[in-house]
Amino acid sequence: IDPIATAIVPADPMVRFASYLATSALLALGAVSHAAVTRKQFYPAAIYLTTAKANVVILGNFAFMLAVVLAKTLQSAFFGELRRDEVEEVVHKAKYAVMETLFALTIFREELDMRVLVLFSELVFLKVFHWLARMRVDLIARSHGLPWLVHLRLQMLLLVLVAADVAVSGLMVLQLMAHPGP
Repeated sequence: IDPIATAIVPADPMVRFASYLATSALLALGAVSHAAVTRKQFYPAAIYLTTAKANVVILGNFAFMLAVVLAKTLQSAFFGELRRDEVEEVVHKAKYAVMETLFALTIFREELDMRVLVLFSELVFLKVFHWLARMRVDLIARSHGLPWLVHLRLQMLLLVLVAADVAVSGLMVLQLMAHPGP
């Protein structure tokens, strides 16, 4: 075992995640602080943050980190600890779903922007929770004598997923009505 590598990269996944969280937050804070100090007004600072490539990468990484924190929080609230087979199936399905969607997005190269990236991330986020909910429903159907809290958490998750599906569908219909295609 390389002592330098073990000193640099902690073995515990929670420690690694916490260091990623802290690094992302500090970098984002540094980018925003630098923009605020070098540009005295809000609008030039906002333009600088959204056009400088390094800032876009730093803030995009920060947004990704926030999405991961949200996903871990929701996963903990609705599922508790995930079982090994659930994690493996989600990773397996996610690989193919992400690749298929990215291939489909290549058709619309000219229209790719931050909005499409956010919608793509939202799609993957919701798909993963739909897959997990389906796996848990199957598990509960096969199991007997589970505590009522397990059923309540799953019912709350299903309600949240239905509300999210309805909200996203409604927003897409409104978007299509506001900007009819060619």
